[in-house]
Amino acid sequence: MITVLIVNYNTADFIKVSLYALYKLTKNPYLVYILDNNSSEKDFNNLKKISKVFSNVGLERVTSDRKGSAAHGSALNILIKKVKTPYFCILDSDAVWLKKNWDEILINKINNSVKVIGTEAPPGSMVKSNFPTIYAIFFETKTFFDLKIDCRPKNIYTQQDVCYQLADLYHKKNYGSKLISYKNTREFRDGPFHNVICMEYYLYGHSHIFASHFSRGADSTHSKYLKGSSFINALPFIGTFLRKIKFNQEKNKWIETSYQVINEQIS
Repeated sequence: MITVLIVNYNTADFIKVSLYALYKLTKNPYLVYILDNNSSEKDFNNLKKISKVFSNVGLERVTSDRKGSAAHGSALNILIKKVKTPYFCILDSDAVWLKKNWDEILINKINNSVKVIGTEAPPGSMVKSNFPTIYAIFFETKTFFDLKIDCRPKNIYTQQDVCYQLADLYHKKNYGSKLISYKNTREFRDGPFHNVICMEYYLYGHSHIFASHFSRGADSTHSKYLKGSSFINALPFIGTFLRKIKFNQEKNKWIETSYQVINEQIS
């Protein structure tokens, strides 16, 4: 049995896709715990309706003044305490497993030296390049708890991210990890998400896409659409409006494509 942990902040539409993927593509029995991190009432009520469709999904809400990585890390600490299964994974709320039997495949990769498997960090990330990011990451539970990991950034002013200790603590105990390699659709145009700016992930030995991360960004300005775009998109008012339109268009495409990839494997 495995446990899936998700922190929500105004991303109910994305989580709906992820829950569907888990229901259709997971081989082993599983539980899902979602912690809402003070989203809007509209988003939280939508998430409540979505969660009630699945008997193995638990949803709670916290109200906090924390923001960004501090809020996310604190929420993960709360969720991790709920884990009682031999394996668990953390999913960003806009990430999705897309390979049938993904869980069984990853469980079979865990051994005496490899205790964690997850998505590769892109260039420029604050995560060490030889260790997975927490966009979509799978752990052996006992080792994680033995390492006494705190997911809160100790110092947000030094660019520490959520669960910043992971790589150092695992490496200190000589534990290895496996990466699910990333492909940025800005450059890689051969995957199912070629018409969306996002990350695709592929596990060595498996040609089928393994996961995807929309990577919406935590801010409301949708800054990922600034790169390589017209100068108009950078203007304070009209630019923000245009980026929001772009964001909604791409979000809908990403969700639609995710459903297509999932359903192709169960038809």
